[in-house]
Amino acid sequence: MRLDYLLKGLSILEHHGRGDLEIKGLTNDSRAVKKGDLFVAVKGDNQDGHRYLAHAVQRGAHALVVENVERVFRGVTVVRLPDTRAALSELAARFYWYPARDMNLI
Repeated sequence: MRLDYLLKGLSILEHHGRGDLEIKGLTNDSRAVKKGDLFVAVKGDNQDGHRYLAHAVQRGAHALVVENVERVFRGVTVVRLPDTRAALSELAARFYWYPARDMNLI
């Protein structure tokens, strides 16, 4: 799925790099990144995903979604959004083609 489609409608504050990248996977865990993935850096109570940007790039991330642009990596697209935790929900829904739409709940 193309990065520009995934980001459509989100409040992009900064964008460095290509938007026409083909994204093969989506994760907020740098240990799970595979080549071609989008890594979303989420700030948590105990950890900050921004600390693992270099690790995600080393593992093959083609794009990063961040709240703070502290570093730009050669050949890697970096997109700054105001709230990566909220964005992760929308990004995952789009990437997996809105699976909740197919659920029948009683």
